Amino acid sequence: MISPDETTRRPPEGRDLDAAWLRCDAMRELAELLENLATSLRLAAARGSIEGCGVHLKQLRATLVEAIALYKGEGVE
Repeated sequence: MISPDETTRRPPEGRDLDAAWLRCDAMRELAELLENLATSLRLAAARGSIEGCGVHLKQLRATLVEAIALYKGEGVE
């Protein structure tokens, strides 16, 4: 688990660096969401809920597609 000190960062100076920092911060948030969704998927599977697994898999896929688009610099819808 990441400590709060590791996730608390100051944005760098300059416009290009600000944009890069915002992009990385958004990636961090998406990574946290992916982690939470994966946990939900694991718990749904442990309960034997096929429907629940399907819901969480769809959410994981959508979030991962968004993260990849952000990484590639494509617009995120």
